[in-house]
Amino acid sequence: MMATRTTDEMKGGTMQKDISELKFADITSVYSGKAHHCCCGCAGKHYRPNVDIGKPIPGLEFQGTKYDKDDCSDRMIRKVLGILQASPSKVEDGGNCYAITIGKRIYIAYTDD
Repeated sequence: MMATRTTDEMKGGTMQKDISELKFADITSVYSGKAHHCCCGCAGKHYRPNVDIGKPIPGLEFQGTKYDKDDCSDRMIRKVLGILQASPSKVEDGGNCYAITIGKRIYIAYTDD
Protein backbone atom coordinates (compact mmCIF):
# COMPACT_ATOMS: atom_id res chain seq x y z
CA MET A 1 0.00 0.00 0.00
CA MET A 2 1.12 3.55 -0.67
CA ALA A 3 1.79 5.95 2.15
CA THR A 4 -1.00 8.48 2.18
CA ARG A 5 -1.68 11.80 3.82
CA THR A 6 -4.79 13.85 4.32
CA THR A 7 -5.03 17.31 2.78
CA ASP A 8 -4.61 18.86 6.25
CA GLU A 9 -1.22 17.14 6.59
CA MET A 10 -0.08 18.62 3.27
CA LYS A 11 -0.89 22.26 4.01
CA GLY A 12 1.87 24.75 4.55
CA GLY A 13 4.57 23.14 2.41
CA THR A 14 6.78 24.99 -0.01
CA MET A 15 7.00 23.94 -3.62
CA GLN A 16 9.84 21.48 -4.15
CA LYS A 17 9.55 21.92 -7.90
CA ASP A 18 7.61 24.53 -9.85
CA ILE A 19 4.41 22.72 -10.83
CA SER A 20 4.78 23.94 -14.42
CA GLU A 21 8.10 22.04 -14.59
CA LEU A 22 6.58 18.79 -13.32
CA LYS A 23 6.61 16.17 -16.06
CA PHE A 24 4.86 12.83 -16.56
CA ALA A 25 8.15 11.00 -15.87
CA ASP A 26 8.47 12.73 -12.45
CA ILE A 27 5.20 11.22 -11.21
CA THR A 28 5.25 7.85 -9.46
CA SER A 29 1.47 7.74 -8.86
CA VAL A 30 -1.66 9.87 -8.69
CA TYR A 31 -4.80 9.85 -6.59
CA SER A 32 -8.30 11.04 -7.42
CA GLY A 33 -10.92 10.94 -4.70
CA LYS A 34 -13.41 12.69 -2.46
CA ALA A 35 -12.04 15.82 -0.83
CA HIS A 36 -11.72 16.05 2.96
CA HIS A 37 -11.38 12.27 3.39
CA CYS A 38 -8.30 10.17 3.93
CA CYS A 39 -6.41 9.27 0.77
CA CYS A 40 -5.98 5.55 1.46
CA GLY A 41 -8.18 4.58 -1.46
CA CYS A 42 -11.46 4.11 0.40
CA ALA A 43 -12.85 7.36 -1.07
CA GLY A 44 -10.97 7.35 -4.37
CA LYS A 45 -8.36 5.50 -6.41
CA HIS A 46 -4.58 5.49 -6.82
CA TYR A 47 -3.07 4.99 -10.27
CA ARG A 48 0.48 4.15 -11.34
CA PRO A 49 2.09 4.48 -14.79
CA ASN A 50 1.39 1.68 -17.27
CA VAL A 51 5.08 0.66 -17.14
CA ASP A 52 4.41 -0.64 -13.59
CA ILE A 53 2.00 -3.35 -14.80
CA GLY A 54 3.42 -6.66 -13.59
CA LYS A 55 5.86 -5.12 -11.10
CA PRO A 56 5.69 -6.29 -7.46
CA ILE A 57 3.77 -4.02 -5.09
CA PRO A 58 6.18 -2.69 -2.41
CA GLY A 59 5.51 -4.33 0.94
CA LEU A 60 3.56 -7.17 -0.64
CA GLU A 61 6.38 -8.86 -2.56
CA PHE A 62 6.24 -11.83 -0.18
CA GLN A 63 2.67 -12.52 -1.36
CA GLY A 64 3.63 -12.25 -5.02
CA THR A 65 1.14 -9.39 -5.46
CA LYS A 66 1.81 -7.30 -8.57
CA TYR A 67 0.31 -4.21 -10.16
CA ASP A 68 -2.23 -5.02 -12.85
CA LYS A 69 -4.02 -2.97 -15.50
CA ASP A 70 -6.64 -1.83 -12.98
CA ASP A 71 -3.89 -0.20 -10.89
CA CYS A 72 -2.22 1.59 -13.79
CA SER A 73 -3.37 4.37 -16.11
CA ASP A 74 -1.17 6.78 -18.05
CA ARG A 75 -4.39 8.61 -18.99
CA MET A 76 -5.22 9.37 -15.34
CA ILE A 77 -1.67 10.51 -14.63
CA ARG A 78 -1.84 12.95 -17.56
CA LYS A 79 -5.31 14.09 -16.43
CA VAL A 80 -4.22 14.82 -12.83
CA LEU A 81 -1.02 16.53 -14.03
CA GLY A 82 -3.11 18.71 -16.35
CA ILE A 83 -5.52 19.63 -13.55
CA LEU A 84 -2.63 20.61 -11.27
CA GLN A 85 -0.86 22.66 -13.95
CA ALA A 86 -4.08 24.45 -14.95
CA SER A 87 -4.35 26.13 -11.51
CA PRO A 88 -0.79 26.41 -10.11
CA SER A 89 -1.71 29.04 -7.50
CA LYS A 90 -4.16 26.62 -5.86
CA VAL A 91 -1.75 23.65 -5.67
CA GLU A 92 -0.64 22.56 -2.20
CA ASP A 93 2.81 21.02 -1.86
CA GLY A 94 3.44 18.25 0.64
CA GLY A 95 7.11 17.59 -0.07
CA ASN A 96 6.83 14.61 -2.37
CA CYS A 97 3.28 15.31 -3.51
CA TYR A 98 1.22 18.07 -5.07
CA ALA A 99 -2.51 18.37 -4.40
CA ILE A 100 -5.47 20.45 -5.45
CA THR A 101 -9.07 20.36 -4.28
CA ILE A 102 -11.69 21.27 -6.84
CA GLY A 103 -15.25 21.18 -5.59
CA LYS A 104 -15.77 17.87 -3.84
CA ARG A 105 -12.68 16.14 -5.33
CA ILE A 106 -9.01 16.08 -4.54
CA TYR A 107 -6.29 15.28 -7.06
CA ILE A 108 -2.77 14.37 -5.91
CA ALA A 109 0.42 13.64 -7.83
CA TYR A 110 3.15 11.80 -5.91
CA THR A 111 6.84 12.04 -6.83
CA ASP A 112 10.03 10.42 -5.55
CA ASP A 113 11.46 13.80 -4.52
